[in-house]
Amino acid sequence: MDAKCFVLGCTIPPSLSCICTSEEIYLCHLHVPIHIQKHPNLNHNFRSIIKIINPDMKEKISQLLHCKQNNLKSELKSFSALTYKILSSVRIIAKNYYSANRLLNNICSKILKEINVNNTLTILSKSRSDEDCQLNLEDIENELQRKTKYYCDNNINLFNELQNSYKELEPYLNNLNRIEADLSENYSSCLYIFKQNTKKLICFDTENLKKTSEDINIESNQAPFSVICCLPGKRLFALGNFMNEINTPPPPYLIDLSSKSVDKLQEARPRAYACSIYNDNKVYIFGGWTINNEPLKVCDAYDLRNRKWNELASSPKVIFHTSLLNLNQRFLVAGITNFMYTYDWNSNSYSEVTDNLTINDFSMLIKDNKQIHFIVRGTVYLSSEDDIYTWRQGLLVGFFSYTECLPVIKGRFAYFADGTSQIYKYSLDSYKIDQIA
Repeated sequence: MDAKCFVLGCTIPPSLSCICTSEEIYLCHLHVPIHIQKHPNLNHNFRSIIKIINPDMKEKISQLLHCKQNNLKSELKSFSALTYKILSSVRIIAKNYYSANRLLNNICSKILKEINVNNTLTILSKSRSDEDCQLNLEDIENELQRKTKYYCDNNINLFNELQNSYKELEPYLNNLNRIEADLSENYSSCLYIFKQNTKKLICFDTENLKKTSEDINIESNQAPFSVICCLPGKRLFALGNFMNEINTPPPPYLIDLSSKSVDKLQEARPRAYACSIYNDNKVYIFGGWTINNEPLKVCDAYDLRNRKWNELASSPKVIFHTSLLNLNQRFLVAGITNFMYTYDWNSNSYSEVTDNLTINDFSMLIKDNKQIHFIVRGTVYLSSEDDIYTWRQGLLVGFFSYTECLPVIKGRFAYFADGTSQIYKYSLDSYKIDQIA
């Protein structure tokens, strides 16, 4: 946007670039001959730097950039608060260090003076043998530690807080220039699921249709109903549930898919049979099943910026085996029993879509451009993003098991995994499901 024609003084915006030297040259259409004449012996490779925008894409780009501007304003406030907190901690750490340094220097001088004058030293800290009257180096070290304990302990606590604050900075830096290309898409071409009651993460690549697995360094085995959500930046949010062999809720994790490093997060509400979805640095989880075998109304969002859980408005009624879709400014939420509502994340409120659909089994929402597919056992309900209140019914061919997976769309198929690590593909044209891995 800020490129200028290479000819000095030319005010015409450049429309082409030429890669004929080590640096790309920008030029307007009038000065192409001049450029060729100036460098007759070079191999000129021109490319257009102007892209045509169709009306649909223009509207989409406008929405995304307005959304980005709003996010930037919101992020600026929280980023400023976080950096102020970090700088305040650094100032206190520095002040404590200077105080401890000065104190230790004075103590050393005092000890040196006392032992040179009296050949004795008053020691208040406990030695390894209180009956031993002979001074040793351990006594000196213990005495120095006793005198500076307050400053050192305070600095260690502040340093631990700083490390957490630095982690909070990461999403701001990673997401600063990122535009979420499609608010409804999964952030990976791969499906991820943990093998039942193991630490083995299974990856299915929808590009080459290959299934691989790798052990992840987490504390506890993951159950078949774990909440897994792909995040921007090749990361994975994983919340294991209580449906494992030890019946104990494992903590949530952030997994870096490139380095396979694992970051343990704040403990979460125990739940199973719940789906999750990412939006604007938050992971949203709706409904599910409690550790006491009761369906939930409560919903939560994990804020990746400040690394805290926030409780959302409770759903109008209990819901489990949830399925989610991002419809821009709101989610479409569906699940058992006969639950289909939208959730507006700006107003933190729900609105009923319909109560005419039979939802009493495993289900999944799938978006095919503007069209919405909602598959339940034996049935596919079809609607449009432009009118989510009108649904028509079709026949679903094939069977799938319980799943809280967000599907990955590739070509004319939607790929998804179930709780037993089986992989399925659903045809967006024939409404047929096949198990493929």
